[in-house]
Amino acid sequence: MPPRAYLPSAQFVLLVGSLFVSAGLIYGAQLVTKPSNAALNPVGSTGKQDEDWDRTLAEIQSQDPSYSLPEAPSDESVSAFLNAAEDANITDTIGRTLLVNLSAAKSQGLGDDIPTQEQLIEQAKQYLPSTAKVKQYTSAQLTIAAPGLDAMHTYGNAVITALSKHPDTQPQRTFVTVGMATDSGDKSYLDGLPRIQKEYEALVAELIATPVPQTLAPLHLQLINDLAHISTLYGDIGTVFTDPIRSLSALQSFQSHSDEVGRVFTTLAQELSKNAILFTKDEPGSAWSGLISAQLQ
Repeated sequence: MPPRAYLPSAQFVLLVGSLFVSAGLIYGAQLVTKPSNAALNPVGSTGKQDEDWDRTLAEIQSQDPSYSLPEAPSDESVSAFLNAAEDANITDTIGRTLLVNLSAAKSQGLGDDIPTQEQLIEQAKQYLPSTAKVKQYTSAQLTIAAPGLDAMHTYGNAVITALSKHPDTQPQRTFVTVGMATDSGDKSYLDGLPRIQKEYEALVAELIATPVPQTLAPLHLQLINDLAHISTLYGDIGTVFTDPIRSLSALQSFQSHSDEVGRVFTTLAQELSKNAILFTKDEPGSAWSGLISAQLQ
């Protein structure tokens, strides 16, 4: 969608502009007709902003009880409720946390404004699964091949061969499995997730053992780490019925890393093409040309 579609219409801009102009005229008229307001005007006759706002607010509240602000709950009580809300189930934890924080905000007359709602969401997001503990492979764990075009040719065939041995690592297999379970309400479909996870783990092990030319090592390492990260998500993905927020968060991470895997494969295909690495139709590496063709379409 073009950026223009997100912009307000000309009529809307004109309306808002007119409102601001009208507000300015009204404010100016008030200054002319009532240049001094002892109760609320923060600027004294000398032009210095030395008004004691706490004292002024207290005076207003003492004159009219309707100005009294709701009493905020103590930090200790809110903290106690938040601690009690934490649970191994992320969906329950976030739901209870939002309820406690929203109740605390409502007691102060807040909760309906966008800044408060955004703050509540940020507070709840801290309970989403962390990826900090995911294992990261290093270049020292790779098998580096001898330099040369022959090594690149062998590498291209070896990677495609490894992929063909693990067809369940195609992202659609995971989405179809989860989709069948949620569409039918049949949890038994999720029994296939551990098998897919093992396929990812086996693929990672094969790619680590695959000799890779030094020039392609950074891309190969990124590919391995993305696939390894995906392999850790299946325990959370399988909680779609019992802890849906945990499952959705894992699926979002799965989609992100799967997209990154696709970009790495495309870049590898381009590198092989730049080095004039050609594969015959009966070689597994002929699939690389298909990646480039799909990118050009």
